[in-house]
Amino acid sequence: MRRNPLNLVYHEIIGLKVEVVRSPDPLLEGVRGIVLWETTRSLIIKRLDNGRKIRVLKPDTLFRFEVDGRYVDIGGNELLMDPVERTKRILRSRAKL
Repeated sequence: MRRNPLNLVYHEIIGLKVEVVRSPDPLLEGVRGIVLWETTRSLIIKRLDNGRKIRVLKPDTLFRFEVDGRYVDIGGNELLMDPVERTKRILRSRAKL
């Protein structure tokens, strides 16, 4: 299944442009960059403004991803699981069809 704003939560997000819209750490709000890596509880982002890598925790954070020129907001709590298990969900749902 092709990645789009409606099913992004089931797909790989490494390599996508991302912005931190809301975060428990106000210093992270507005950070924009590219997702370099994902763990169960965090995203590693390479900032667009200075090229530095930062870790942003997923819980209670709102992310804005760019997909095919469109933007989609996803709460970090929706991504709060092992990335491999999350991407397997779409395979399981397709197998039921």
